[in-house]
Amino acid sequence: MDIQAICPVHTPAIYRAACELASFVTDQHYRTAVKVGFGYVPTDDGPDDYATLCAAYGRSVVTKEPLPVYSGASATSIYTTISRPETNLQFRYWHDVIHVRLGADFTFASERKVSADHLCEAARAGLSMLALRLLDADTFGQLCFGREHGGFVADQSRWAVDYVEHGYDRAAAHQLKLRREAEAADILRASGL
Repeated sequence: MDIQAICPVHTPAIYRAACELASFVTDQHYRTAVKVGFGYVPTDDGPDDYATLCAAYGRSVVTKEPLPVYSGASATSIYTTISRPETNLQFRYWHDVIHVRLGADFTFASERKVSADHLCEAARAGLSMLALRLLDADTFGQLCFGREHGGFVADQSRWAVDYVEHGYDRAAAHQLKLRREAEAADILRASGL
């Protein structure tokens, strides 16, 4: 299999670690659904604050209806680029359930608590160090980027690879460059050039 043709940003080792991580996420999704008694449903307007998430979770506990999970902004996820698109939604579901179960709102400190829980579960499951670093990049690394630069990274998969291979500063610089390029392209499109 030509890994570079499938996803040109991944080396074979990163590709294998990302596949390992995606498999773990899928397993966590299923384990979580069994434990809480409901799954998830993709939606364009999933809960975007802690109170709304808790209310949706509470409804799901009572009705056993699936928890709504935001389905947008997944095209460049590390999970989507190496696995099935729904793997990113499975991660979001697991992530949201952990928020509620830990009583962790959407503040930086609480997001850090949730990301630490993810890493502990992954380490207990025996994931490789490279898979753990990808998970850290996807959770805590992106959280730090958002706190420092506002918003989200432009390309989540590229972010994870840069973060693992070159560290936070270089990954952030590359994402800021991608953001500027996208903004310039938007301006050109809007001006009709």
